[in-house]
Amino acid sequence: MTRPRIYLPRALTAGDRYPLADRDRQYLGKVLRLGGGDRILLFDGRGREGEGEIRVSAAGDWEVAVLESWIADAAPLSLVLAQALPKAGKMDLILQKATELGVDAVHPFVSQRSVPRLDPDKAGARRERWQKIAMEAARQCRRASLPEIHPVVPFEQMLEEIPRDAFRILCWEEEKNLDIRTLLGKGPEGASAVCVVIGPEGGFTAEERAAAQARGFASASLGPRLLKVETAVLAVLALIQYEWGGFFDLPGGRPA
Repeated sequence: MTRPRIYLPRALTAGDRYPLADRDRQYLGKVLRLGGGDRILLFDGRGREGEGEIRVSAAGDWEVAVLESWIADAAPLSLVLAQALPKAGKMDLILQKATELGVDAVHPFVSQRSVPRLDPDKAGARRERWQKIAMEAARQCRRASLPEIHPVVPFEQMLEEIPRDAFRILCWEEEKNLDIRTLLGKGPEGASAVCVVIGPEGGFTAEERAAAQARGFASASLGPRLLKVETAVLAVLALIQYEWGGFFDLPGGRPA
């Protein structure tokens, strides 16, 4: 049986012992029926993994002893997703799948045609929810790092926050001269990161496309079909990982 993985946001140093959070104790003890002496896998959300052993005291307190740790294999290219807030809670699904597909940072934003307008009072709670979704997705898909989820900002501010050395892609359904296949065929041109921007259900305006182009973004079409937001995200992320190596850098030599 594949060993369970637990997110432990601590230094994974052999010999150290840490108490297990209530949610992890419930998951390991009541769901998986594990107990003292059983071994589990750990990850710290910053690129390091480890192997631990469950220890249960006479008083019933649970902790994990770190037996060994290692640095997980890093992806060859940092992947950044800038996502307009979609309708009907679709952001939860997008963040889950983006984490599975190796996204390193997510920049949520509001554009001219965005329908949801996040209440500032609720923004912190929503971001916390998204971080939990990303953590659970990373645990499930055996990622050692967690994507950084930035606060929701206006479209123009998002453009300014994207790393300056990133290869920049704006997915625009009205683009007639450049498709995603041709653009990806050119390669990342020595960039250390690639950023893909996905708009809301109503798409981007011509003014927003011009603003992005002025900041170095190439607008590309995803083909003749009009895709739903969540479909477009998964399609373009999968294409980038296929073309530029993320699907083929497999970890090896560690406990399963």
